[in-house]
Amino acid sequence: ISQKRITAKTVMISEIIIKIIHMNRINVLIILCVFSIISNGQVVDIIHDENVEEYRKIQSSYTPMIKKGLLEIPFSLIYYAPKNDNEEYYALSCKITDFSRMDLPAGSKMYLKLDNEEVIELETYQNIETFDNDYYLLNGIPFYYIYPLYLLSKNQMDKLLSHRVVKIRTQITWNKGYFDYPDEERGIKSKHLLFSENLQRMKISIDNRLNNIETQSDLLKGF
Repeated sequence: ISQKRITAKTVMISEIIIKIIHMNRINVLIILCVFSIISNGQVVDIIHDENVEEYRKIQSSYTPMIKKGLLEIPFSLIYYAPKNDNEEYYALSCKITDFSRMDLPAGSKMYLKLDNEEVIELETYQNIETFDNDYYLLNGIPFYYIYPLYLLSKNQMDKLLSHRVVKIRTQITWNKGYFDYPDEERGIKSKHLLFSENLQRMKISIDNRLNNIETQSDLLKGF
């Protein structure tokens, strides 16, 4: 019974956080256009902040977990705290892009290997169907993208912040069933993996917002 309650609550939290993603799709497209400016600074912007009677929700801007030349795989950190208890929740929203429409069932995994060889296992709690895909056109060619959401426990977040992530494996339903980073065959090396430093920056920006400390990227100064 306890496990069922935990699962039901986790799914509920996931559904609430997913709404943030849908509400901010226009913001996400704008943020992606200024990646090269934001990612070179020390501050990660906040693109969503909602403080109401029932909860507090904060989402950071999308920032590269992988960056090699023009290749960027962005992710965002989301904070959610219901005010009827003392618990805090975090989630990672990742942008996955492909030439074809994608689906991703609930329970799909992401594995994060730490520098102490420990592996953190995350999973999604929502089904993504092919009709859920967004897309943009580049020289007339459609690029489809999805935003799977991976929930983090406090213990997992603490470990990610205290150790460096050295490898990422994300489960998918196409190609060979997963993709790895770094990927030597594709020329993506350890130096292109920016997950840990950007997670730290996103967490600091969210903490600053929670503590009412104003943070601002160089792009917005004097605007």
